[in-house]
Amino acid sequence: MRTALANWLHDTLDRGQQPTLPPPVALFHCQQPQHIHNVPLHYPSLIFVLDGVKQLHLNGELQEAQAGEVIMLPPGHIALANLPPANGRYLALTLALPEPPPATEPRVRCFSRQQARWTHPAPAPIWLMLQQWIDGHHQHSLPENWHAGRSREIRDHLLASGNADHLTRYHTSAQQQVLSLIYGDLSKPWRLADAARQLCCSDSTLQRQLARESTSFSALLEEARMVSALGMLQGSQQPIQLIAENVGYQSASRFAERFRDRFGLLPSTLRDTHQRQDEVSER
Repeated sequence: MRTALANWLHDTLDRGQQPTLPPPVALFHCQQPQHIHNVPLHYPSLIFVLDGVKQLHLNGELQEAQAGEVIMLPPGHIALANLPPANGRYLALTLALPEPPPATEPRVRCFSRQQARWTHPAPAPIWLMLQQWIDGHHQHSLPENWHAGRSREIRDHLLASGNADHLTRYHTSAQQQVLSLIYGDLSKPWRLADAARQLCCSDSTLQRQLARESTSFSALLEEARMVSALGMLQGSQQPIQLIAENVGYQSASRFAERFRDRFGLLPSTLRDTHQRQDEVSER
């Protein structure tokens, strides 16, 4: 099932088209190595490696995932490398899990940012669930709650295996509430006062709550913008200027500067990795 899904993605990309994927699922691909620094993960996340190798640096340790493996990550910051096979393309699908499981779930316990991630060959039913989910989205117009249900099915299947307990629950926090607002309208010129008003608290109260969580409104705003831009650059063919506008930057040059400061490379450099080196040189 993994091979069939990978072949469909390769064929679609080879035709110069962008695969149609359900909204919570994101595609990462490259034909040259990608090295990306300081990537924020705001929710527990699954990474399904279809082809190539993914390397992760988290808490000073190097973790490597081969094709056919799933990686589970808690919220935090990671550095990563996406490594395509020789004369091939790296392919991975990512799925964020912003919705915690029910409080009655017996197998779940809280995790901290310091807990280890989990890498393991993805069970065959997981690949089947992904394939059916993508096929359903490709063929039909499906409501948002249907997609949320598919995310829960995948999460719950992994929970039932007894291997994912430490990555699936976290407490509601001011940070998560602010991020939910920002992700709902990335292009909005957000201010602290806007978020405080929607959360029914004063500016100073929200500021104190975020400070207790070792962050700030401006830091969360930039992180949300940057991580969304990273996904758009990897998973769409939108012009960089349009991506900049979609995440709240009116200046493409300012956006490129902030992107490089965050991830260690320019948006145009990241885009170039989607093609082979010889194709880039010919442009």
